[in-house]
Amino acid sequence: MIPRTRFDLGWRDLLFGYRQIFTSGDRLALQREVERYWSPDDEWLACLSLRSGFDVTLAAYDFPPGSEVLMSCMNIGPMAEIVEDNGLTPVPIDLDMDTLSMRRDLLEKAITPKTVAIVHAHVLGARQQLDELRELCDKHGLILFEDCAQCYRADEWRGDPRSDVTMFSFGPLKTCSATMGGIVRYRDQEIHRKARAIQSQLPVQRRSEFYVRMVLFSELLFITQNLPYTIAINTARRLGLEEFVNTPVRNFNGPRDYQGRKLRKQPSYPLLAMMLHRWKTFDPVKVQQRLDAADAVLSTIPNLSRPGRAAEDHGYWLFPICTDDPVALRRELHRKGFDSTLGHKTFVVLEPPAGYQAFEAAAAKATKEKALYLPIHFRAPKKELVRLAEVIRDFDPKCAGVHESDEAMDRQAQRTNSEQHALVS
Repeated sequence: MIPRTRFDLGWRDLLFGYRQIFTSGDRLALQREVERYWSPDDEWLACLSLRSGFDVTLAAYDFPPGSEVLMSCMNIGPMAEIVEDNGLTPVPIDLDMDTLSMRRDLLEKAITPKTVAIVHAHVLGARQQLDELRELCDKHGLILFEDCAQCYRADEWRGDPRSDVTMFSFGPLKTCSATMGGIVRYRDQEIHRKARAIQSQLPVQRRSEFYVRMVLFSELLFITQNLPYTIAINTARRLGLEEFVNTPVRNFNGPRDYQGRKLRKQPSYPLLAMMLHRWKTFDPVKVQQRLDAADAVLSTIPNLSRPGRAAEDHGYWLFPICTDDPVALRRELHRKGFDSTLGHKTFVVLEPPAGYQAFEAAAAKATKEKALYLPIHFRAPKKELVRLAEVIRDFDPKCAGVHESDEAMDRQAQRTNSEQHALVS
């Protein structure tokens, strides 16, 4: 069984993390070292997670209660909850599902005198140009947040310098994962100072909490090897416990108030050391292998129906496709040795709050119902990925972008080749 995902940290990384639990040092000095290593510009703040950084940043801006924050409709649900917990109203904006950009017409419609910010998320690994968003923010006096959690590629890119706030994540499934951790850039140095001051008042993550994290990831790293994963996922499906396999990799699980308490902490010394270690030792070849994996599928079925198919700069952090019957295709892929994930379990579309039903993300929701996430990652062998593409093409020609006439032409070509081969023989 080819697992649906693979963590890009290894046993040596986890052993390093375990050692840091018993290593003493100046936590604040290490935090400054982490921030300077990421960028020499004195604009960054290392955090427990991207969500933690987003939370302290909203507190630093101290927007008037009830202010509206326009957000990419595709994001993790807790991002909207953080907005609400800061007394603000999250307004989801639907996407152009081909480019994964926020729709300009909906943004224009959504902006009111109460609007204070736009939060753009680069989703699925694609990076969008922010020219229009910057123009809109300048025109209406809005703050531009840039969520880069899903599009980091272990390169020198640090987001759009025109963004007011730029956020990166190094959580469980992210590129260059440190099991958790985040870093945030501020264009306004006064807001940077306020955010750092607010974070400094929070409790520090305990070393015991980081130890629990290491134990969890040791288990996950083992179970996501091909053979253990095959045994685990087959057993879970038979027992109806498949969702249990997904749950541990999510940060801050539990009730909403519990999640809030968990994210409102400063990063511990071991976590900061782990972040720095991962940045220094991560092999960017893994990112290229992921790009090659996506290319192996797309070169076999270039017209594959998928969100982001027109994105100009795609890193394929996740690889969802669209099919009329994702459940049946998933069953077929599983039978052929490929694990996959249904969109309704992974593809998060933010719901509009009461009174904002006009901003229901219809396009993203329609895509969610048809989405199936494929196991496209740096560990997947190329020949298996080609076979994966062939399974999709044979099972669902429409999803593969193959029309009935194209199939007939392919069959005719095969017959012609067979006849020519027979004549030569």
